[in-house]
This record gives sequence, C-alpha cells and structure tokens, in this order.
Amino acid sequence: MNKKGFTLVELLVVIAIIGLLSTIAVVSLSGARNKAVGTKVAADLRTVQSALEAYAADNTNYPTSTVAWASTNIANYMPNMPTAPTGATYLYCLSANGQYYLLAATGVTAGVEPAGLNQTSFTAPAANRCSGGGQPGAINCSLDTVYCMSNTTTAAAFAS
Repeated sequence: MNKKGFTLVELLVVIAIIGLLSTIAVVSLSGARNKAVGTKVAADLRTVQSALEAYAADNTNYPTSTVAWASTNIANYMPNMPTAPTGATYLYCLSANGQYYLLAATGVTAGVEPAGLNQTSFTAPAANRCSGGGQPGAINCSLDTVYCMSNTTTAAAFAS
C-alpha cells in the first residue's frame, strides 16, 4: 500500500506551528503599534511646542487657549492642530501669569513612554486653565497614561 499525502497528525502539527507563529506576530505588532503611538504623541507635542515658542517670540506672550488660537494667528506657526491618536486627548494649559504652559497627552497607552517628554510628579493646573479635549481637572503627569511637555518644571508656576 503506497498512499501519497499527509497524515492527520502531520497536518495538525503544521496547523499548530502556523497558529503559534501567528500569535507571536500579533503580539510583536501590538508592541510596535504602541511604540508608534508614543512616537506620534511626542512628535505632535513638539510641533505644538515649537509653534508656541515661535508665537511667543513674535508676540511676547502665549495664546490664552486653543480656542483663541484661530484669532491669534497661531496658524501662521502651525497650520493644523495635530490630531490625537484614538483614545488620547491633547490639552494646552496656561499659567495665571501667562508665562508658563503645559502640553499634555492623556489616554496614551500605558507603558509607552515617548522619548523627551518629562514624566515627573508634576501635577497642574486646574481645569479652568486648560483647553483642548474636555476639562479633566488637574493633569497628573506622573501617570503612565499621561505625557507632558512644559517650559517649566515646577507645578508652583500653575498655582492659583
């Protein structure tokens, strides 16, 4: 008896190996996706920071809110406000004296730390000083899902 073909056991082994390789690929791509989101967040916050600094250099102050950006011609420095990745929100906060700002990305995937963002125990400011996606209350930059960029390292700058 000379049958040509594969046995059931051989086919099941091949299917199991393919399933294992697929699982490994999906897990690897998930980590790469999270890293890409972190990189986008860092790039977006740097873009906004550059526009704010250029605006302040020309106008000796920072815009009061993202709502005011259209009327303050910040579009000359940044034509389009970056769009946050799915699940994330970008916020812009200004100190009471107008000298300090805080850019924050909330809702970023935990464990993804974009390079160059100061993730410290900085907690500031109150919700009435922030604009962007909603009014979340104080922003805690030490959380794993919040990344911040500021022109100051002290929360006292945002004290009421």
